[in-house]
Amino acid sequence: MLNGTGEAGLGGKAAEAVKGAGYTVTTVGNAPGKPRGTTVVEYGTGERASAEAVAKLFPGATVQPGGRGISVVLGHDFAVAVTAANPAAGAPAAPAPLPTSVSGAARSADDDPCANLSYG
Repeated sequence: MLNGTGEAGLGGKAAEAVKGAGYTVTTVGNAPGKPRGTTVVEYGTGERASAEAVAKLFPGATVQPGGRGISVVLGHDFAVAVTAANPAAGAPAAPAPLPTSVSGAARSADDDPCANLSYG
């Protein structure tokens, strides 16, 4: 799994997706050279069918012979897809609602706890 985008962390995200689909990832790193526009799945002798199956995990990826085994070189198209799937990546998540055991007994700041009390 090679990150050909220059955007940090994409190789790891793609590797997790591939592992989640039941494949083994042996290497995660950066692709040498200039950034790539599209994702490419390269395959070695006799690996075309497997490469095509892996390419289905990366919509728009091209499959081409090259190297040994199967290699995925991520392109800008994958970076855009990840960003679209997680538009608020890095933004803090909204807090979870309070349990009713807490919120049910809560009062607003306008409530006067001393109202309706008598002294004496």
